[in-house]
Amino acid sequence: MRLWSTGTSLALLLLGTSTIISVEAVDHSKFRTCAQGSFCRRYRNWVELMKNPDYGYYKWEVVKGAHGDREEHSKKTGSFVLSNTGEKHGTLQLKLTFYKSGGVGFKLTELNPLYPRYEIPAGDVIVAGSNEEMPSEQVQYNEDEGGATEGNPQDGAGAKASIWKWQSKNGDHIEAKLEWSPLVLTVGINGQTYATVNRRNFLNFEIYRSQTVVNKNVFPEHEHADKLIFDSANHRHVDEEGLWAENFHAHRDPKPRGPAALGVDITFNGNVQHVFGLPEHADDLSLKDHGNEPYRLFNLDVFEYELNSPMALYGAVPMMWGYEQSRNTVAGVLWNNPSETFVKIDGHNENQGNTWFGGGKKESMKGFDTWWVSESGIMDVYFFPGPTASAVSNQFHILTGMPAMAPVFSLGKHQCRWNYKSQDDLLEVHDKFESYDIPYDVIWLDIEHTDGKRYFTWDHHHFQDPKMMTDKLTAQGRKLVTIVDPHIKKTDDYSVYTQLRDAKVLTEKRSWAFSEKEIVVKKEGAEEIPQFIKDASVTGPPADYNPQEDGAWEHPLVANPAWQPPRKERTIDYANSEVSTFEGWCWPGQSVYPDFTNPKMRSLWSSNFALSQFPGSTLDTYTWNDMNEPSVFNGPEISAPRDAVHMGDVEHRDVHNLYGMYVHRATFEGHVAHKEGRRPFVLSRSFYTGSHRWGAIWTGDNLAAWSHLTISVPMVLSHALGGISFIGADVGGFFKNPDPELMVRWYQFGAVAYPFFRNHAHIETARREPYLLQKANLLLVKQAIRLRYQILPYYYTLFHQYHTEGTAIIRPLWHDFGSDSKVFLPENLNYELMVGDALLTRVVDKPNQVEWKVYLPGGGDDISGSSAPMWYCWYTFEPLKGGASYAFDVRGNVPLVVKGGSMVPTKFRQRRSAALQKRDPFTLNFFVDPQSGTASGKIYVDDYDSMETPSSLMEARIDVHRKKDEQDTSLLLATLSGKVVKSHRIAELEGVLGATGSGNQGLLVERIVVCGMGSERVHALRQVEVQYAGGEGKVEPLEFRVDLADVVIIKLPKVRVDKDWTIRLTSEETEGWMERVI
Repeated sequence: MRLWSTGTSLALLLLGTSTIISVEAVDHSKFRTCAQGSFCRRYRNWVELMKNPDYGYYKWEVVKGAHGDREEHSKKTGSFVLSNTGEKHGTLQLKLTFYKSGGVGFKLTELNPLYPRYEIPAGDVIVAGSNEEMPSEQVQYNEDEGGATEGNPQDGAGAKASIWKWQSKNGDHIEAKLEWSPLVLTVGINGQTYATVNRRNFLNFEIYRSQTVVNKNVFPEHEHADKLIFDSANHRHVDEEGLWAENFHAHRDPKPRGPAALGVDITFNGNVQHVFGLPEHADDLSLKDHGNEPYRLFNLDVFEYELNSPMALYGAVPMMWGYEQSRNTVAGVLWNNPSETFVKIDGHNENQGNTWFGGGKKESMKGFDTWWVSESGIMDVYFFPGPTASAVSNQFHILTGMPAMAPVFSLGKHQCRWNYKSQDDLLEVHDKFESYDIPYDVIWLDIEHTDGKRYFTWDHHHFQDPKMMTDKLTAQGRKLVTIVDPHIKKTDDYSVYTQLRDAKVLTEKRSWAFSEKEIVVKKEGAEEIPQFIKDASVTGPPADYNPQEDGAWEHPLVANPAWQPPRKERTIDYANSEVSTFEGWCWPGQSVYPDFTNPKMRSLWSSNFALSQFPGSTLDTYTWNDMNEPSVFNGPEISAPRDAVHMGDVEHRDVHNLYGMYVHRATFEGHVAHKEGRRPFVLSRSFYTGSHRWGAIWTGDNLAAWSHLTISVPMVLSHALGGISFIGADVGGFFKNPDPELMVRWYQFGAVAYPFFRNHAHIETARREPYLLQKANLLLVKQAIRLRYQILPYYYTLFHQYHTEGTAIIRPLWHDFGSDSKVFLPENLNYELMVGDALLTRVVDKPNQVEWKVYLPGGGDDISGSSAPMWYCWYTFEPLKGGASYAFDVRGNVPLVVKGGSMVPTKFRQRRSAALQKRDPFTLNFFVDPQSGTASGKIYVDDYDSMETPSSLMEARIDVHRKKDEQDTSLLLATLSGKVVKSHRIAELEGVLGATGSGNQGLLVERIVVCGMGSERVHALRQVEVQYAGGEGKVEPLEFRVDLADVVIIKLPKVRVDKDWTIRLTSEETEGWMERVI
């Protein structure tokens, strides 16, 4: 089927100049692999050892009676002490947490560590407090004696398990089961298990130890001494390289605290064929086995990153989703550890076989296997039961915090490059956008606007009056963003540097010193073993021995084979470890790096966003944080050394992935403090779990290549699955020069699919502002940008839902249509996405295309049990049945379809920016589901800018009347209604947005469009009339027309989005309709 769209033909793009792009590969030598990092290599080798049934003597188990008189209470509240094979005392503390949302927390750390194990401060990532935890009296606890279980197929008689059951706030029945020996946790919902921890016995926890030679012969008298294992750093087969120090090129990591890695296997139970998430990687949406190279999570400044790779990029959210295709349920796992992390995808396993503890009972349950390992810290894991994708998102955001509401301008078009050279250059760009009538909201300045890369300053030779420049933008509804990077130029004439230096809040380095002591090796309670013993072969002095001449005879000694030399154990001597400020090289040259883990540092950073501290800035100056992985040009892997020191003597290795998030947060808090009640807007390149609370993210320095347009689809979707829906890719690509067709296609897709919609370019690329395109291509780009502004009310409403419920703005097809197995096919999974639950689009990622096939989901029941939907072409209103592919004419735009049953709010008056749209009236577009005869959707309005704002959330719907039988002579064809479902200080909205007759009609609906009522009903339509809430029964007729596509268009319905109303469509003119408002 061919669907012809409106607009200028893309064939005209051939008038442009085509450029052959040479894609340069990343320099792999600059970045470590699993094999080059000792902890990952050690764990990976140890996992292979654990797969050997002969090593079933290694296991972790619960220590009974460890809590004394409080043992029963501790078990009921999920607190346990664990010991390993051969240990006489417990070394680990396990705490399970049960949440009202249905989630389960699994936290494992050392009991009495030699050094403190780093744990992220409460509230920084995990914001859910005790109020979100289940009261212990509402959790049913019991113990299970013996027998194999679904989660643990071992057949050891007398094995015990703790079982907790409770009902989530949504009414789901949640269960957690902890097998005591060997330790296995299984979690379930509504009678079905969804995840298991340590199913394959890969749990490993390298405890802190004093620095010494590894004792491979741990218990020589043990029956299985050659196979006994304590952890991956202490057994006879250990790889000792890199335990206490390691090198990467010219950089040496002294590893002063020694090995501290931790890892475990996690299985998604059931018919799980795909797992998703783990941003940020330039790879397919469905995570895959890359052989010996696991997915790496270690925030890095990667130049010209490669595609289809597990390499680390700029950010990390260790969140994974599994889709169970037999039950159409979804579950999630969050691994909350900010040190370097690797995640191995082993894949779906139909039968686990003899992988349990040395050949225990066979496991018949299906599952998708993964393992996770981090360099240091604690094991802090959270499980989200779903069972729907929206439920998992909500459970994740309840735990990690809801996103801040975005100001509306930030959802518009952003114009950026490195760099606009001067104030005149920037204003010329602005003026040309005006003269060419191209909407945009924000223009950006990169690092060259500063005084010698001193952030919070201006180069006054080129930006003589930045306040005047910004005021001009403000007068025409635009904003300015300036870059503020976290590397600070080390020079005494820079106040930001001296402020932070004097406050002693900079990242530091230590010259590590150690203290040593000798430890004599002996069995507990035994006498000390001598180094030498009498030679047993000698029974007495020689025959010619003369005591008078030779003195008293001494029995000759020989080396004692049982003696072991004393071990010299080294521990850190903090008192004698000299401290200095860490310095590295970045854009300003010699730089220092603020310690953003320190709340005092973040407060000082925030103070610099005061207008008095940042002269030339205004309330319409917003911020971009780049290079915040952190990027250190002369550091290992272009980043900070792992033994750099943060507040509390915490090593950088422990917090590395948090650094960028803390920068983002400090800047956001600076906006909150100094924007006089306006909402912040901050963009960050680096991120971690929780970054969604502080603003937008982009996918980093991509390439002007068709392949990078393609990969942006799974990349932005994986970010959304990590809670980061305010995401986008650089339109047009950052490196190199896009050919005109690529530029147009990227604009067309990004305008619909990227919540954060910005084009950006490298300083060495040609200028690429839209008005520089040839006329035909410019027209196509303008159409794409205008489409973005038309659907902005829909985007804004989606953002409000994201802000209040955590629901993803952009979603993979399986999020809503997982029952259709075709949505998991790579040709659909990696190229199509949903914007909210109504709009579907597909990237056109090849040149010279006239037609483009799009798969529309259907073909079975979705999670909620409804049938395959009807879809409608956005441009032509043509109905399309789900479960099939259709060829769309894409000469003028990208495919865009609407799911039947949806209402999409829009604004069609062309404005120069979103700020200038806010008093424009709405068009409500209804696309009827022919099976249910309904369509509905929400529309959210507020003042679009303030943190504390009046607001209204309305649900608008249509109900098409269905005749009961042939004798049904009802005149009512359909009823449209609008009902305010939530409001805050709603009376104030009228003054903010205007009302009827005011000339400012930001609360009015100027048009209602109804598609899909059915030709018979549409042609029987004779009258449309409206009744207002509180209108004392007043009914007014409305103008309407029906177009050639059987679409009903109601003109000037005189209804508002902040007051209830009802509109009735009838087949005859009637009088005196007094029906109550629905």
